[in-house]
Amino acid sequence: MSFLTLLGSGFGGTLPLHFLGLLYISSYTHLYQEVYEFRWG
Repeated sequence: MSFLTLLGSGFGGTLPLHFLGLLYISSYTHLYQEVYEFRWG
C-alpha cells in the first residue's frame, strides 16, 4: 500500500492512479477474504 502511495506521489499524486490502486487493493483483499472463508469458514 505504501508502495502505491509512493508511486502515486511519483506521478504527481494523480487521482486516477491512486483510485486504481485502492480499487486493486480492495478487490484483492475481498478475494482473499472469500478464499479464507471458503477454506476455514
